[in-house]
Amino acid sequence: MYTNPQRAVTDESKELRKKAGAWMRSVRERQGLTQHDVGTFAGYRYYTQYSAIEQGTGRVAPDRYAAIAAALGVDTRFFARKLMRYYDPLTFSALFDESDIGHETLRLGQPMQAMPDFPNLTAFEARDLRKEAGAYIKGLREAAGLTQADMAERMGYKFYTRVSQIERGAGRVPPEEFVAFAEALGVEPKSFVEELLRCYDPVIHYFAFERSVEAV
Repeated sequence: MYTNPQRAVTDESKELRKKAGAWMRSVRERQGLTQHDVGTFAGYRYYTQYSAIEQGTGRVAPDRYAAIAAALGVDTRFFARKLMRYYDPLTFSALFDESDIGHETLRLGQPMQAMPDFPNLTAFEARDLRKEAGAYIKGLREAAGLTQADMAERMGYKFYTRVSQIERGAGRVPPEEFVAFAEALGVEPKSFVEELLRCYDPVIHYFAFERSVEAV
């Protein structure tokens, strides 16, 4: 299930989506595949839906990561981290560096192979994970001796109720505020960002961290 809500598309994010699409196109062409090959394998009703991704007018939803990576013959861990670099660059910069997705680390396998299993969360499970993230944030805030009003002030929120919503799981910290939130709490950003990614985007976290890299 895709838990990460779509955010406003800025000029920068448009350019990054185009770069993501160009990278996928280059891999597809190296593997001798057509857009129809990849789109059909990935389960799109119309291959033009995949074409839009390569053009940068669309983006890969997490529940398609495994299928597209398998179609292209790319290890899912590399694929997830590479797309994070383009789709959520601030999250990527908090967790990885360019050496994790460098050209020299890409080893293409056989394309159009069976895709790996991945977590398929229900709406209730996704809600529970958001609540888990909220409880985690609340615990850190209380350990730092801060009130919700203190956090709101540090984050520049107009109302403390925004912090309350996040802690109850009714809202979530947007990725562009992950690092700022960690700094406001006085905690090390990397572990904080990874925990929020696990709770907010479990499929991406699974592929980027939990699933071992296959030898190809």
